[in-house]
Amino acid sequence: MFANSYDFIVNFIAGISVIKLIIAAIVVLNVITLITSLFFNLGINLKKRQIAIFSSRETYESLSEYLTNSNIFKQKNIIHVKEGNLEKGKTATMYIVEWKTFGQEIDQIFTMRGNMQTPAIVYATPGEIPREKMGDISMRSNTVVVNARGRLLNDVFVSMMTTGYKGSRLRRFFGDN
Repeated sequence: MFANSYDFIVNFIAGISVIKLIIAAIVVLNVITLITSLFFNLGINLKKRQIAIFSSRETYESLSEYLTNSNIFKQKNIIHVKEGNLEKGKTATMYIVEWKTFGQEIDQIFTMRGNMQTPAIVYATPGEIPREKMGDISMRSNTVVVNARGRLLNDVFVSMMTTGYKGSRLRRFFGDN
């Protein structure tokens, strides 16, 4: 009598263990697939995203050199948009806007973005942006105000991760929102 109940308990525990193992394998495969897709998406973003820097010549040269010296971004993906030539940046998929040079045209730049998936990073010294304008900027999606170069590189990188490139394979996981 004990032998049959003992076999039943062992088989029951073994069955539960197999089910746990199958569930764990499915979870691990899903996580690996998601992480692989994230890195794939990031790689496409780094290769194909075009960054438009709306700034003076000296700021452009400085920021462009800073971005390319990181060995993350290529010079061919960075364009300079000068005053009076806003249309040049319209096709870019990310904007970096120097407040000192383009502060008066910031609304026009925001309107120029093709959609809200185009991130805009406003580069300004602390206290340079008026309080009411800062409130307006903070209400816009995918827009960041940066006042330090170290933060600039981080925010460019994070913006690329959060606003996927148009051809992203992550759309199947997260939808087209």
